[in-house]
Amino acid sequence: MDNFIMNKHYDKNRQASEISIKKGESGEIMVSFTYNPDFVQRVKTIKGHRWHSDGKYWSFPNTNGTLEKILKVP
Repeated sequence: MDNFIMNKHYDKNRQASEISIKKGESGEIMVSFTYNPDFVQRVKTIKGHRWHSDGKYWSFPNTNGTLEKILKVP
């Protein structure tokens, strides 16, 4: 996985949402996006998710299949 990936996605309200996916210093996958309740609900279904309110991002263990699940969120 690259250290940084940026995507744009249009939600059902036709509003652009930017999604940022990064690899953290300790190897975890870090994800941030413009608040979207549908995205939040889907992210919470991925095992090992953790919300970091201080940095406004989600983190996930970098294990087999996790990145693929994250990419299916939008």
